[in-house]
Amino acid sequence: MRKFILLSVFAFVPLIGDGACCIDLETAWQRILNGAPSIGVAETEVGVLRGEVRQAYLLPNPIFEVDVENIGVHHPTEDTEPPQSTYSISQLVEIGGKRAARTALAASLAEIACTSIQINQQDLLFELKNAFIEARASQEKIRIS
Repeated sequence: MRKFILLSVFAFVPLIGDGACCIDLETAWQRILNGAPSIGVAETEVGVLRGEVRQAYLLPNPIFEVDVENIGVHHPTEDTEPPQSTYSISQLVEIGGKRAARTALAASLAEIACTSIQINQQDLLFELKNAFIEARASQEKIRIS
């Protein structure tokens, strides 16, 4: 991860010489946020979990079934029965707070994912600040020598 931070922040920025360019911490942080794959993956995961929270609030879909027997019997005889079709529709009725529990679980998972993003961002910021300090110290050593 440290190599990713150093490369993403200081890529294409000359560190010494006449064309030296300074990069501040805020610009470096924006580069990290825009380029860190872990942040993008985590934000996508949060979006999925928020969709699951919306889905948990909804009633389950009804179920439509069709049963067909004796297909292919064109001329029924005494030994065979004519074709039969049975249609049914059913709806699950949730009792005992199942939907509330499912919704609470989905909301908790989404909250955990949001907290995980914040922790990941703080870890990245910590590593960025360390890399930034090391780079500035190296620049100063080069300038002094």
